[in-house]
Formats: sequence, C-alpha cells, structure tokens
Amino acid sequence: MWHQYHHSPGYLPTPIMEDSSELLRSGRDLTPLLSPGFHQILCISPLRRRADNSMMPPIYEVKQHMRRIAALEEQKGKGAVCASIGPAGEQGVLFANVILGGARPGAAGRAGMGAVMGVKKLKAIVVSGRRRTRIADRQSLLKRIREKSATMKENTKLLTTYGTPFLVNVINAKGMLGTRNNSTEVFAHSQDISGERIKEKYWHKDTACFGCPVACGKNVHVIKGEYAGMTVKMPEYETLYAVGSMLDNRDIDSIINGNHACDLMGIDTISMGVTLSFVAECIEKGIISEKEIGEKVDFADGAAMVSLIKKTARKEGIGALLALGSARLAGKFGKDAYKYLYAVKGLEIAGHSARGLRGMSLSYSTSTRGGSHHDGRPNYAKEDPDPGFTPQPKYIQKSQYFTAVGDSLVLCRFIAERGLGTPLNEEIAKIVGYVTGWDITLAELERIGERIYNLERLINVTRGISRKDDTLPYRVMNEPIPEGPAKGRYCSKADLDALLDTFYALRGWDQNGIPTKEKLTELGLK
Repeated sequence: MWHQYHHSPGYLPTPIMEDSSELLRSGRDLTPLLSPGFHQILCISPLRRRADNSMMPPIYEVKQHMRRIAALEEQKGKGAVCASIGPAGEQGVLFANVILGGARPGAAGRAGMGAVMGVKKLKAIVVSGRRRTRIADRQSLLKRIREKSATMKENTKLLTTYGTPFLVNVINAKGMLGTRNNSTEVFAHSQDISGERIKEKYWHKDTACFGCPVACGKNVHVIKGEYAGMTVKMPEYETLYAVGSMLDNRDIDSIINGNHACDLMGIDTISMGVTLSFVAECIEKGIISEKEIGEKVDFADGAAMVSLIKKTARKEGIGALLALGSARLAGKFGKDAYKYLYAVKGLEIAGHSARGLRGMSLSYSTSTRGGSHHDGRPNYAKEDPDPGFTPQPKYIQKSQYFTAVGDSLVLCRFIAERGLGTPLNEEIAKIVGYVTGWDITLAELERIGERIYNLERLINVTRGISRKDDTLPYRVMNEPIPEGPAKGRYCSKADLDALLDTFYALRGWDQNGIPTKEKLTELGLK
C-alpha cells in the first residue's frame, strides 16, 4: 500500500497531523527522512513478513523493478524521481544499494545504504516538486558557464563518447587495473570489456542528468544472456573492473547481464565483484574449499557470476555467506585469508589502484568510508613519472576538502574536476557565490571542507576508529605490482606510517589519528 503526503514547503508531515492517519497505520514516521523543501513524498508501507518471520516476496517482481520505478515517477508527474531498494536491501545484504530513477538512472552504491532502508522497512521514496530553483545571481552564473563550456566539453569528450568505461584501456595502459583479485594490475583482455567495445557493439543511446551537456550515461542493448533483447543501463567503469578484470572475466555479455542483475536486485557492483574475487582466490590458495562453502566460486566464469549475484541478493545457499562482504568473510575463513583481502575499514576498494596511485595509498587508508574513491580523488595526471609519497599528504588533505564540499553542494565530480578544476579553487568559490549570494572566499570554502571532514572523523572516532584502522590491505603493503608500467610500486608499512605522521600533523590530529581539542576549537566544533 502507498501513502501519499502533500505539505507546504518547509513543513514536514508528522504522526500527530490529522491527515497522517494512514501513515500512523503503516507504522512509519517519515519525518526523519525529509528536509524542508520537499513538496511531495510517496512511501511504501512496511515490508510484510510471513508467520515464520521470513520476508515476504519483494513488492515488485524483480524483472519489473525498473519499470515500476519508472511507473511511480510517471504517476507523480514530470520531474518526479524514485529511490528504491531491491531484494538485497530487503534481505539485509550488507552491501545493498539504493537504485535511483530519473533520466539518467544510477545508484547510491556504497556502504550498504540499501540495507539501512531495508532494516527500517522502507522500500522506496518518490519525490517531486514545482518550486523553481532560486539563483542569487543567475546572469553571472550563466555567463561563467558559457565561458567555461568549451574547456569542459574538451575535457569531457571521452565521457560524452564512451562514458566512464573509457577508463578501462586508459588505466590498464598505466598498469593499474586490478586483475584477478589484484594479484596483478595488467588485464590482457581489457579491450574486450572496454568503452570502445561497448560503444561499437552495444550502445543504444546517451543519457544525462538534468541539464547536463556531458551525457556520460549510456543505455546498451543486451545481446546474449538472460536479459537478451532488453535495453539496460551500461555498466560503469567500476563495474567493469569489479566483475570484469578483478574476476579475470573478459565476457562482456556476462558483465552487462551481471550489472543489470545488480541493478534489479539493488547490489553494489564494486563490493559484489571484489567479494567474489576474494573468495575465488581463497579457494585457489586452499584457504577454504568449495565443499565448505557449498558452491564453487571461480575466476573467468561469467555465467556463474551472474547466478551468484542473484543468490547473494536472496541470501540463498552460498549467497548468505557472500552477502557478508569480503572483510567479514576473511574473519570467518581465518588462516591467511587476510592476505587476499582488498578492502579498507571493511569496504572493498574501488578500481583506482591502492598500490600504483601514490595518492590513493593515503586516501584509502584515511578515508571516512574506507575503500571509496570519492573521499580523496585519484590524480592520474600526476602519477607519471612516479611522484613518490612526499607530496601526497598535502594533496590528499586538499582533495578531501574538495570532495566534502562537493558532496555538500551535490556537485558532479566530472563537471567540477574537468570544468572548474581541482582541488577547491577561486572558480568554485565564485560559482558558490553566484548561486547562494554568499560573499565567500576560497579560504572559507576550504574551512567548510575541513569542518566536514573533521566531523566525519569524530563520528568514526566515537565508533572506535583510530590509527589502527587507517591501514591498507596486506597485498598493497607487502607485494609490489608484479608487471607492467607500474611494476614495483606498493606502499610498505614504513611508507604508510610516515604518510600518516605527516598527514595527521597537517590535519591537527594527534598521532593516533584523533582530532585535537585545539583543532576542534579552531574550527568551532568543540
């Protein structure tokens, strides 16, 4: 059953309002989910359970999941957007995500947001509104956009042509494409899963976020497999890495099918693929046996990969184990399993090398979320020739300001990095001023980023995070890249300790990675 609420901008529906009786009967209070400015919201009632306390079948037939999202958006009218979990979120898969509709479908993919919604018995939210966005200085903003448009279009033309999959061949050519559970970083079959191959054989149409000239999204035709004949969202670079090269899988048809299965089920493709590659290597190395876990998990087996994704979403058989993610599985497997784990703070690492990219060694280790490439950003332009570790603490500090502010502004990484530049700069400060009317300087913008990152760190500290957790996988610290252009690169324990000492000092944190009272007072956070 659906519950619909209309409310004036700036006010939230609450259980004591007269028209919230249906909401009360549903057992849900939407107030914590909303913020001033939302005009309408639709919320599915709590997920029902059988008498034996097992979850009822998904409200949507899985194959119709995306169609229903589109239907809900259409029901609410032009501009409505739906965010929905799938079976993985309902079942509590720890890396379940939230699938977003709209003109360019996407996913809030990392750290298990779908599981959070699932445990709250919240299936979906649909939002729409009619208020016009207020721009303090619209003319100056439009003028600046026109001035920057040529640069942005030039810097984003590969994204416009191929989307993020253009990175497959680029990163592989640098010898930094995680392959076979990151045992090497050169994938001999990168061309088979590249943006060029997808464009040539599978492309259907470009898709774009509202008003965006880049149109980095692509829809593709499914030629083979269970979803043959359908048009679906293209697998992004991170997916091609996670269920492609990390699994030594050159079968692009299986990757397209696996990506769509993850979208239907509501699963983070990065954690899914890296977990599978971890288990495959543990079996290969004799850490765990097929008999012990109930089913074979292997490299270079695209068809099995698609099946394992579905089992994970439903927690069927081996899927109940895989749903825990690689870090928890490493603890369960014991022995030397930790040597093959590719995760930080429990989150599987994205497709930007923790060994090859000197900055990412520090970025992943100090990231709020762990293995995310969106807390500190990779900088390929400054990695050749090898810059070493010395410049990285200052760069990552600035990069983390950039991502913290960018996320708060809901600013596209591609537009910001390739159109306005990175890290934070005067150009971005001007744009913020045009939109908000604030007379804000670059120093003030950086201070906002610093406050945000310190707040995130404090939240983590209250949960026990400290220097002991600002670490890297065993392979990254002990096994140099074995071949290719980046051969020999890694980040030893001594290198990481030196990086952390410098980074903590720059941050105003103590040697255990905890913000000092002086720093918190300086930032007005005490």
